[in-house]
Amino acid sequence: MTNADKIRNLSDEELVDLLAWGEVYAEGLKVPSCDEGCEDYESGCAAECPIEKREKNVREWLQAQEE
Repeated sequence: MTNADKIRNLSDEELVDLLAWGEVYAEGLKVPSCDEGCEDYESGCAAECPIEKREKNVREWLQAQEE
């Protein structure tokens, strides 16, 4: 099951948590932040990071299999 599959099965309250806070603790879901998996983050690129790079990080997380 991927993270996207888990999201599809969330209740409305769990979706609120995910959208408002970026995570659903009970389901082990935490949307990656900009700094996770970014080799350029330490150099201060966060304010200038292209949206494509951020989207790629989240897309890979969505498609990742449950650990």
